[in-house]
Amino acid sequence: MTREILLGAQNLHPEPQGAFTGEIAGPMLVALGCRFVIVGHSERRHGMGENDALVARKLRAALRDGLTPIVCIGGDAGRARGRSNRRRAG
Repeated sequence: MTREILLGAQNLHPEPQGAFTGEIAGPMLVALGCRFVIVGHSERRHGMGENDALVARKLRAALRDGLTPIVCIGGDAGRARGRSNRRRAG
């Protein structure tokens, strides 16, 4: 049985090109052979201050560049690390 390994990335910048130090553009990911990209991860939302508007721009950029977006919704970084977020409910 032949198994195919597919590549993806954890983030992309919404602009297709430009000087954005530390970021990577969709066309660069495609050139590397990526087919998927994660957008809206809780660590980017909470740690980097990304909001829904920026996540939407990244989603559109992924589609524009021929990548399949994996959109993260809900959850938070604290919960992912095993801490309860019950206090937030009240």
